Amino acid sequence: MNRIGNIFIWSLAIPVAFYAGPLYLPLYQIIIILVCFPVLFHVCKTRSVKFGLIDVFLLSHCLWVSLIYNIHHDTGTAIEASGNYFLNTFVAFLFGKVAVRSSKDFLNIIKSITYILIIMMPFIVIENISGRNIIHDIFSSIFPLSPRPALTERLGLLRAHGSFPHFILFGIFSGFSISVVYLCLKKFRYFSIPVLFYSTLASLSTGPLLIAVLQVIFLSWNQILRRVTQRWWILFGLFLFFYIVIDALSNRTPFHVFVDYLTFNTGSGYARILIWHFGMISVQNYPLFGIGLNPWDAPSWMGTSIDNFWLLTAIKYGILGFLLLFIACATMFLKACFFKVRSDPKFAALRLGWCLSVMALFIVGSTVHFFGAIMPLFMFFLGMGALFYQAKPYPVPRGAVHQSRELTLDTPSHQLRVPSE
Repeated sequence: MNRIGNIFIWSLAIPVAFYAGPLYLPLYQIIIILVCFPVLFHVCKTRSVKFGLIDVFLLSHCLWVSLIYNIHHDTGTAIEASGNYFLNTFVAFLFGKVAVRSSKDFLNIIKSITYILIIMMPFIVIENISGRNIIHDIFSSIFPLSPRPALTERLGLLRAHGSFPHFILFGIFSGFSISVVYLCLKKFRYFSIPVLFYSTLASLSTGPLLIAVLQVIFLSWNQILRRVTQRWWILFGLFLFFYIVIDALSNRTPFHVFVDYLTFNTGSGYARILIWHFGMISVQNYPLFGIGLNPWDAPSWMGTSIDNFWLLTAIKYGILGFLLLFIACATMFLKACFFKVRSDPKFAALRLGWCLSVMALFIVGSTVHFFGAIMPLFMFFLGMGALFYQAKPYPVPRGAVHQSRELTLDTPSHQLRVPSE
């Protein structure tokens, strides 16, 4: 199944789609459809891939979303939207659990992402300078592709889309795995990390830039306090402290300050503040059943997009829909982070990389929406974290110094040996 998981990763970056009647099916979604029943069957019959409370929450979320669509829309629209959401959320999550059953499986997935970006690199440089998307031109000569969005410029460069229909999708795909690559691909990182950083910055978008910056901060913190066991609790405490200080001393909310300083320009920052303001009004107006696919409560002079994954979930599916998804994701993260296992330090380093990447994704979700190929990628990557509390880690050799130690997220960094590949 890991090989199919790698095929899925490559399909995310191949701009090919097919029509089945009125249905528009990107290549990655065809892969998910094909593996749907094998994945469900594998989960039901395999003891090592347990169907647990996290899966119940996520399945409940998908069923609630289906109910929302049936309340707000006609039967045909509800069936199509519910099926699409179920595949991109629940099946993609289980697919990640099934496809990654060892550290080797995990690193194969990360290597695939890195290889894709290395291959794209020359084309991204050309696109940044000239605006010509050679990847799109090549595939559009063979397959019917959607028209490219209009070119936009920032900082004297044109924003790169790569093989994705939107520069935000390309930027998030490029930047979300930086922590894992740095910590776990030692021989590979000095060449691949610059590629990942340039590809992320080539999108010239706030969300992808933030996901890279956050991981740099996390990795630096981990290195500076590598001998401090409780370093992540200290970081969390500092975050709360600064939040309280900003809230007390500023005439703006901490969210407004955060958005203002972490956007490319004042206009985009102000737009995100307006989205938050009017989005919360929409949640208050439709707290239970949300609005489904209907237009949200926003002034006519505002755009229709909502650059906030978590807020959009609450707007579309109500507070309960948001809570079911958030609890499933947060529980998955916490369980993978703090589940104590007797493990090879390589395994602990891999888990640390995954945790830092997921933390960055959770935070960036408040500034961008995970749409298109990024939603199934997000859920697939989240599902990969089941490795850290379900699969048997590499055994520690008898007589090793740390033989009886239980490794957790707070294990001092100087005790972690990263795998070379």
